[in-house]
Amino acid sequence: MSEERVKPRNLFVDEAIQLALDSRWAEALAVNQALVERHGADEDTLNRIGKALTELGQREEARASSSASLQLNPLNPLPPQNVRNPPVVPPGKSPATGPQ
Repeated sequence: MSEERVKPRNLFVDEAIQLALDSRWAEALAVNQALVERHGADEDTLNRIGKALTELGQREEARASSSASLQLNPLNPLPPQNVRNPPVVPPGKSPATGPQ
């Protein structure tokens, strides 16, 4: 009987934050989604997912993540920014996708 080794939660969090600081939004999103799959959703992870989705131009998905974060903690100060006033990408511009 082999037990699958699960990466510790704090390693996912550190990696996700560093990727976001480097504007590597698609990778940050993937790490945060893996964190939710392996360790369950929490408000901070859902906030990071919402931010990454916003930066990738996926506004509806960002709102859904932010709304889920608010359900976990209605006093959470971060999600209302995405839920009520998502950033608008000017015509002719593409959302930030990070360095290629």
